[in-house]
Amino acid sequence: MDEGRRFCFQTIFSSHVQSSVGEAVVAMKRSSFVRLGWLLVGILILLLFISYMGASGVLLVLSRVSLIAIVLLILVELVGFLMYGTTWYVLIRSSGHRIRFGMCQTITFASVFISFLTSSGFVLESMRVVLGSKEAGMHTGESASTVILHRVVYIITVLVTTAMAMLTLSVRGWLPPAEAVHLELAAGLLIIVILVGIFVSLSPRFIKPLQSVMTRIVRPIANHIQRLQEHEVSWTVERFLTDYENTFRRLLSNRRGMLLTFFCSVGDWSCSIILLWGILLTLGHVASVWIVVIAMAIGEMIEMIPIPIPGMLGIYETSLTATLITFGVPGTISASATILLRLITSVFDIPATGYAAYRYGYGVLMRKLSGSTGVIHPTMN
Repeated sequence: MDEGRRFCFQTIFSSHVQSSVGEAVVAMKRSSFVRLGWLLVGILILLLFISYMGASGVLLVLSRVSLIAIVLLILVELVGFLMYGTTWYVLIRSSGHRIRFGMCQTITFASVFISFLTSSGFVLESMRVVLGSKEAGMHTGESASTVILHRVVYIITVLVTTAMAMLTLSVRGWLPPAEAVHLELAAGLLIIVILVGIFVSLSPRFIKPLQSVMTRIVRPIANHIQRLQEHEVSWTVERFLTDYENTFRRLLSNRRGMLLTFFCSVGDWSCSIILLWGILLTLGHVASVWIVVIAMAIGEMIEMIPIPIPGMLGIYETSLTATLITFGVPGTISASATILLRLITSVFDIPATGYAAYRYGYGVLMRKLSGSTGVIHPTMN
């Protein structure tokens, strides 16, 4: 392994070493038990869901799925992951920095794997900020702006396509006109709020009075990232905010880059839609693509709920199934589709992202992560 990359992993979390070994061990065990407890809660919810929907019927439907179909669906998931990493890659290049395409994908996969272990989206984004900064030679604020704008573009993509889906279903009579109008207005309002928020956040007239407030709010998060970013010795919160603002402006002013970013984000989101649509087709049900869009959008919102159940296990399947049933998909088919979706994403995501984490130095990274946060994952030796 490249010595520079190994050194990054050897130092990335060193500032968090516990002063007392005994206290650290207790904290590690407590954190592991809490995470395991939430996982068991998710498994229990999933088992109750399967039992309620009829385990025998679900297993019968799943037994009819061919291996070739599963392989094709996994390939769709792979393309979606590549598009996710490509969206971030385009933003990094648009910011004026350079990073190898393969390295950007490796960081993305490795960060997703660590987020699986910690059940934290914050860890995922922090990892991308730190490792992206290291590999692309960016300041922390510059790297953070690419990661945050990536999230913003993805959310806008989901909202825009969802609004289009609701309008289409309303015209076709699948949704009552009154309900469709309300949902479309809600989605449109949220999009406007996001766009206005971006404009206001980049306006000097609004930034100056809020500078001290922003500093107090951002400082805890920024300090956390600073402890991970030891190679940037001249780091300060003020510099973080300045770099973040300047890079955000530069990215938004690059119209060609933003357009390409949006198209890549649409490709990422489309793969998720195709995956569920393909699963339903494999199970013998031809669903409207617009119904699948709304179902997947609801699933995205469910996964944003701040509950520490890994992947919202059980809750995600229940919500997605209820949505599909609402739009006329048979109950057994709906439940089988959501379970197969979970299996495909788990069976593919964990090995693929785990391999990327291993290639980037997973062993050293997790030892330092455990030492810095007082957490040791049960899979660690």
